Amino acid sequence: MKLFSTYLLAAIILASCTSSGKYLQNGQYDQAIAKAKRKIQKKRTKEKEILVLEDAYKKANDRDKERINFLKKEGTPDNWDNIFDIYSWMRQRQEIIKPLLPLDLPGKGRKANFEILNYDDEIINAKQKAAEYFYVHGAGLLEKGDRENARNAYYEFARVKKF
Repeated sequence: MKLFSTYLLAAIILASCTSSGKYLQNGQYDQAIAKAKRKIQKKRTKEKEILVLEDAYKKANDRDKERINFLKKEGTPDNWDNIFDIYSWMRQRQEIIKPLLPLDLPGKGRKANFEILNYDDEIINAKQKAAEYFYVHGAGLLEKGDRENARNAYYEFARVKKF
């Protein structure tokens, strides 16, 4: 038992030692942003962390924008729920880094570049379209008249209420 707890403690310590750069290399952009933010809050002159934050932020937003474009092109009405979630996360990611701005990169002779956009219109549009889809889908299920579809319609209407 003592040996097991020693291995468990070592595993926890090693897992917590993952750097923001490793997260970035592994494509875990949001974890890289969180880790870099914590380090920058302690010391605002950590140029390596600022560069990781800048790169991870750009790559995460590019990935999310590509996903949104794909979902919109696909044209399936039930995608609006996913689009709403992605836009909401992009907005939240922005709010995570805003308190740190502006960040200077003296070694590069510039300020860190973060694209700050207002996603409110996109969020509202996606929310409305998602609610509309779930309402229409729930009404269609309700029209079928059996108990199972009525239960599923209830869940769809609950999702409408969420929006």
